[in-house]
Amino acid sequence: MLKVLLWTTISCVVAWLAVGSLIAGEVIIGLYTVLVLWRRKPSRLTFGITMISLAGVIAANSLLPDSELPNRLGVYTFLLLIAGGIQLARELHKKRTYSVKNLG
Repeated sequence: MLKVLLWTTISCVVAWLAVGSLIAGEVIIGLYTVLVLWRRKPSRLTFGITMISLAGVIAANSLLPDSELPNRLGVYTFLLLIAGGIQLARELHKKRTYSVKNLG
């Protein structure tokens, strides 16, 4: 569990550093998605990061409503949600069992 928390913290720090540039943040999240799919990390990690990002959107929108920061964080949250969905679909697909009994 400590490794999951460490991954979450590192990923959030990287996402916050990328807030300055929308394209850089999108690229970093894309690389993160490829990395977690390759390393077969659980989808709950990405969904946890998404929840932290969503809390950041709410806080940024409350504190800086006219800033572009909430919009960027919203885009990052959406992309992380998509990445988590891809991971979850991959996890569920691997748990399926195919047999003649299940086909009929």
